[in-house]
Amino acid sequence: MQKLYRININHFEDPLKNERLLDLVGIRRREKVIRYRMPDDRKRSLGAGIIIRKILDENGPVSYTHLTL
Repeated sequence: MQKLYRININHFEDPLKNERLLDLVGIRRREKVIRYRMPDDRKRSLGAGIIIRKILDENGPVSYTHLTL
């Protein structure tokens, strides 16, 4: 079964102006969000991090030991 995730970032404040939003993601994503120059890009990156965290929370820990590239 496939799931579709989406998040409306139109009502997000700029994460640099509201640092509480940055608490919703991990430290590496937070650093990535801050590096973007444009506010909309920061919002997109923040939204992606929130969705990724939700997916991981729903599916439990992920094991990469059997992953081949």
